[in-house]
Amino acid sequence: MRFWARMVEPLHPACFSMVMATGILALAAQMQAMPLLALGLTYLNLAVFAILIAMSVARAIWFRHAVAADLRDFHRAPGFFTTVAVLPSPAISF
Repeated sequence: MRFWARMVEPLHPACFSMVMATGILALAAQMQAMPLLALGLTYLNLAVFAILIAMSVARAIWFRHAVAADLRDFHRAPGFFTTVAVLPSPAISF
């Protein structure tokens, strides 16, 4: 538990931009007729997405105060928009 708590607490709200970027690269690879690269990036995208969802839920449960502080901080709060923007990303990849 202590290991996971150390990994989850400092999670930045904008971490889902990794999923957005990987999805964009997968779509670009598909458009450039590189289906194996596109498929590999899509599976990487799904794995990162699942891990980040699990970490974000754990952070919201274990560290409510940190999430609330992020929502009040005008430097970190816009990072939550990446969470909303990335939700349809895994579906688009297929």
